[in-house]
Amino acid sequence: MDEAKLIEDGKVLIISIDGTFSIPQVVKLKKNFFNYFKDKKLFIFDLSNTKWIDSFGMGFIAWVVKNAIILDAEVSIINPEKSVIEIFKKTKLVEIVTFWNSIEQAKSSLA
Repeated sequence: MDEAKLIEDGKVLIISIDGTFSIPQVVKLKKNFFNYFKDKKLFIFDLSNTKWIDSFGMGFIAWVVKNAIILDAEVSIINPEKSVIEIFKKTKLVEIVTFWNSIEQAKSSLA
């Protein structure tokens, strides 16, 4: 089942995507996402269970990266599959975001 959820953890916001990251998940996330931007220093996309990202999903990630830069925050990607990494390479986002094997590693980068 394709699912997207937001998990708030202090100065960290975890965006967890299961299955495919496409229009329905982007629409769901954007509804409340502005409420979370204010005090966050790290946005973590947990893509460990993501099978595919379409252009809307990549557009959402790029939008978060743009806003994170404005807020002096960081964006991390957790354990994506090889097919998902290829999409990041094609869009050049691989040069802007940080990749980690776990959420704990990404959180420790703030310390």
